[in-house]
Amino acid sequence: DALPIYVSRRINAVSVLLPPASLADDSNRVEYQLQTYNGCFHWRSSKPDLVGVQPVFSEDSTCSDRALVYSVSQSSSGATAWIIAEDIENHQLLRCEVFVARVHRLEILTTARKINVEEVETLQVQAYDAHGNVFSSLEGLKFEWKVLRGDSSLRMVSLTEALVHTSPTRRRMETKGLQPDQVLVRGIATGVAEVTVRLDEEGYQSVPYAHVKLAVTEPFLLEPSETVYVMPSSVLHYRIMRIKGSQMIRITLPSPIHRFISSNTTVATVDAESGELNAVKLGHSLIQVTDTQIAENEATGSVHVVLPTTVALRAQQLNDSILPNESELNKLKVGSHQAARITSASNWYLIRGQSYLVEIELFDEQLHELTLPENGVFRMSLSDDILKTVETSSDGARAVLRADRVGSTTLEGQFIRANQHGTGKGFTPSSPLRTAQLVQVSEPLTVLPATRIRLPLAQTSSGVSYFGRLQLFVN
Repeated sequence: DALPIYVSRRINAVSVLLPPASLADDSNRVEYQLQTYNGCFHWRSSKPDLVGVQPVFSEDSTCSDRALVYSVSQSSSGATAWIIAEDIENHQLLRCEVFVARVHRLEILTTARKINVEEVETLQVQAYDAHGNVFSSLEGLKFEWKVLRGDSSLRMVSLTEALVHTSPTRRRMETKGLQPDQVLVRGIATGVAEVTVRLDEEGYQSVPYAHVKLAVTEPFLLEPSETVYVMPSSVLHYRIMRIKGSQMIRITLPSPIHRFISSNTTVATVDAESGELNAVKLGHSLIQVTDTQIAENEATGSVHVVLPTTVALRAQQLNDSILPNESELNKLKVGSHQAARITSASNWYLIRGQSYLVEIELFDEQLHELTLPENGVFRMSLSDDILKTVETSSDGARAVLRADRVGSTTLEGQFIRANQHGTGKGFTPSSPLRTAQLVQVSEPLTVLPATRIRLPLAQTSSGVSYFGRLQLFVN
């Protein structure tokens, strides 16, 4: 059917810049694909001895919406030709002006000047004529690529090896041992590498090499990576986690190639080698760690020094077969297990005989949760023997409690102070920060029958219901 008269015919490019034809065979000629929209066209060149046009036909079609344009002459630099596409229905003409010029200068394009170890980056040549115009395509020209410096950090990989999508022309050139306008490089080890390229075609010996420096890095993250809220005099150790494939590997500190710095030392200081943060006074600071070998490789964290105003408790049921010891408890947090969390906003109904990890929480007046300081002093108190303390962390902020007897009891949590190492000073809240949580311990329940119950599926709309009976027993 004919297209409505108001549908506009369009072409993807109104001007194209191509180099003169090389001495290579036609399979490696430089081509650019023109694409039209909303029509089917007959194609022709105003100067077929300068620029050729090859329609791309679909099956059993005498017209096309696409065509390849290419230089024919090897010496007609500075000349122009028109590619004309005529619509077979209304004879509307679409035109594209093709300029032919010699390559004057090369440049290497990269998505980024930084490559991670084991990752692949695409490098591509961009070329300019004597007037600074960019060539529309270089695909088909031969180039010579080299890793000039840093070949221990970077190596070239074949298109086939990297399993990337590319054009048939580039793959055909690679199978012949030729290097096209696009190559792939892989990061091998940290360092800086320099890649060069030259145009390996007859008559272009005077075109200067293009080069690019690439930093090969091992990316890393700071932990904690989220924004941290701490109280004055808090001590916190940052960790560096190296990203290797799908794994996170902790880097041992101090590290010979990583350095920490605080953007605001009046608010928080950080040891350059160990990553130990000391909160000084209320305010905000950025904590940055850099790779001393690769300046572009860095990670940043954010710290706010605030006043704690609220204390709360949270708990989580534990597996009795793998209860943490004191050393493990110092590093453990509620939420690191799959079991559901019990917070101060929840009803604390615990099961007799089960063990629970209980942790003190601190919040500022904006309800930001504070990271508990490593130098903090906390206290967790039991009012009777309904709950039993199995293990307590060295700072008193975490405890493993076992529900020993049925009944109601009260669990109290308190923040006392944050000690300042070596000075006897620190931070003590102006008024006591404590909370009390009512806890109910019940007997475990058993559901009978313990086996799986299967009920028939009603496939009709008759409203038939099926019932099964479950019985609950208190052990």
